[in-house]
Amino acid sequence: MSISSPHYGLAEQVQDPFGGGCVTVTGEAEAAARAWYRETRMPLLAYSSLGRGFFSGRFKSSDIEGARKALDEFARRGYLFDANLKRLARAEEIAAAHGVSVATVAMAYLLTDAMNTLAVASMSSARRILENRKVFDFQFAPGERESLAEL
Repeated sequence: MSISSPHYGLAEQVQDPFGGGCVTVTGEAEAAARAWYRETRMPLLAYSSLGRGFFSGRFKSSDIEGARKALDEFARRGYLFDANLKRLARAEEIAAAHGVSVATVAMAYLLTDAMNTLAVASMSSARRILENRKVFDFQFAPGERESLAEL
């Protein structure tokens, strides 16, 4: 059995959160890597699929101070950047339109990619586990997923 485990998700890993060469397939610079995963169908086990809590719903895209308080140092170093705050704002809009959580939208983004993707995601409560199960019934309206990817 073979599987690869780089970072992948809606949050672009702008900087290495841990130091030491963490691998990501997010962002424009990694478009060729994502194309390779799609073409080869190599299973991708995506770590930090919710950006270490960036898409947990614990803060709003407009609340940078709340984000700084809610996120640990690794999430702040890797994901707390304007581009991801814009993605969060768009995910908030989509979540509100569908009556689901931001985490559901972020997980749906990952799981609806043409790559053979599995997600590593942790939840802090039974309520969050039940909420995140909604991803399996969620469907983006036309153009919504693409609007997240374009940011």
